[in-house]
Amino acid sequence: MIGKVINKYRFDEKLGEGGMGVVYKAWDVDLERPVALKMLHPVFSQDATFLKRFRAEARALAQLDNPHIVTVYDLQKTEDGLFIVMQYVEGVTLAGKLEKSGPLPSAEALTIFKQLLEALSHAHQAHIIHRDVKPSNVMLNQQGLVKVTDFGLAKIPYDSVLTQSRSIGGTLLYMSPEHIRSMASVDARSDIYSAGMTLYEMLAGRLPFEKHENIYTLPKLIVEGNFLPPDQHYAEVSKELSKIVMRAIAKEPENRYQSAVEMSEAIKHCETADEGTRTLSPFLPTPRPTLKMGRLVIAAISFLVFAAIIFFVFFSPALRQHFPGFWANSASAALSISTNPDSAAVFLNENFLGFTPLIARPAKTGERTLRLQKANYRTIDTVVVIAPGRETTLAFFLQAIATRPESVVVAPEFGAAQILSQPAGADIFLDNQRRGKTPITIKKLAPGDYIIVLKKADYQDSSISVAIEAGKEKKVEVKLAPLMGKLRVVVKPFGSVFIDGKRRMETAVEPYEIGLPVGPHLVKITHPSFGYWEKEIEIKPDSLFPIQIDFEKLVKLTVAAEGVEWAYIYVDGIPTNKQTTSVVTLRVGKHKIEVRREGYELVGGGREINLEKDDRLVFTLKKLP
Repeated sequence: MIGKVINKYRFDEKLGEGGMGVVYKAWDVDLERPVALKMLHPVFSQDATFLKRFRAEARALAQLDNPHIVTVYDLQKTEDGLFIVMQYVEGVTLAGKLEKSGPLPSAEALTIFKQLLEALSHAHQAHIIHRDVKPSNVMLNQQGLVKVTDFGLAKIPYDSVLTQSRSIGGTLLYMSPEHIRSMASVDARSDIYSAGMTLYEMLAGRLPFEKHENIYTLPKLIVEGNFLPPDQHYAEVSKELSKIVMRAIAKEPENRYQSAVEMSEAIKHCETADEGTRTLSPFLPTPRPTLKMGRLVIAAISFLVFAAIIFFVFFSPALRQHFPGFWANSASAALSISTNPDSAAVFLNENFLGFTPLIARPAKTGERTLRLQKANYRTIDTVVVIAPGRETTLAFFLQAIATRPESVVVAPEFGAAQILSQPAGADIFLDNQRRGKTPITIKKLAPGDYIIVLKKADYQDSSISVAIEAGKEKKVEVKLAPLMGKLRVVVKPFGSVFIDGKRRMETAVEPYEIGLPVGPHLVKITHPSFGYWEKEIEIKPDSLFPIQIDFEKLVKLTVAAEGVEWAYIYVDGIPTNKQTTSVVTLRVGKHKIEVRREGYELVGGGREINLEKDDRLVFTLKKLP
């Protein structure tokens, strides 16, 4: 399509592809302006249901007149297919911005999010539910203006048939619990949930679950799981803003904001309450009132008394002898920790729990090592005993490292760290606090030594110590090592092995074994006479993926047809002289199967099947008018 001119539109480049259509950047030759063309995928060009849905999307967008929703110019029906002519937005998707920058400052995130809410409010007033709100469907132009796109799954009032679905079309990561149960039953509150998930990712730099979570367990986690608020993942998110996000992603629709307008009002109230509040880096000392010597002594004595009580309760042999039930096994043990000042990093047996104040429920009880860390304060290393079945409450007073008379903390000069990784997009943890994704420059770092850890799915964690100097920027470049697994191929009688399009073995007669990075790989095995076998596999960390192909093996394929009594069966374009329903005997490997009958149309076209064992195919034929 690239370079082709249809009607008055010249196709310049492919921008993306979704489940139903392909989007191109094009040039309007008559009006001399760029446009975006969304063309119905050729696979669905003859399907009446998809044609109706595609036209419905165009009509839905055409009736929405809002500066934050992409504008529809026209709907064109051509010999090459049906396409929607839309406004072209020069910029990036919100997903691309987050991938590059990691968590956004709250003010920037809310500036974007309020525009998203305005777009949703306008659509909801027109009784249109988007049903696929996510960062990749939010465009940001070069001036920072938000444009919501892709209403391909929208629930539209005047197309009641199309609003029903036996599937749960959409993007699982941002899908509401009720959407997972039934796509047809969602209302505006489902869009609020998806928008809330989008705001969660904007603020915390991640979702409340892992994006690579198993697709079979993720729906259960969304419907039944308990999510940590975003401030537990990224300390710079305020508690009040965290509460707004958690209400938006409540499991039950009635517990969420009931409209985009209501959520906008909550955000305005939060911004008003925070007005004048100064956001500090977690690596700078928290401002606190000047303390006189007498008050310091009182605070220190209080701390020592409290520590003595804790020691007595948990280590006294008398208590253990007279009250053994106090230490009885239970799964409900809790650990409550607070510090003065707060926002100290907490490590239990070297495992990071979060920042104070916090309440955690350790998996194991008994004697554990505890470490508290905060920049410019002395680290506390101690041992605590976590009592099964009870809540252990601890409070600590942190001592500043550098002080002037009357304990006024000296503000250090700053340095910076520019952190890059190959590949990019790794999560950055600086002294155990997440700071975004690579590439990024972290400014206003107090001079000193920092531990930087980079984490990325399917790659080994990388840790490096960096010394930050005042007035200097330290450049850190890390090449991440992929996690590895193994592939073992056995071919009979022999064959050539291709992996991801590259020939790895010319003639494999013996078992062939190779180490591969974790993730998907396309494996193709060819034989000069018997054809080929092809499949996408998933390599797991430290595991072996076995493939055994016997090209001499014959398997049976049962071919049937619906909508007609009989139809002729074709294999790889060659007639078999058999009619449905019949059994065709074929060699192991990849084959294209289709059925034909004059006066009938094969719905969905022929199918490619990778035969390894006996199988069955059912086709649908539709009588031509």
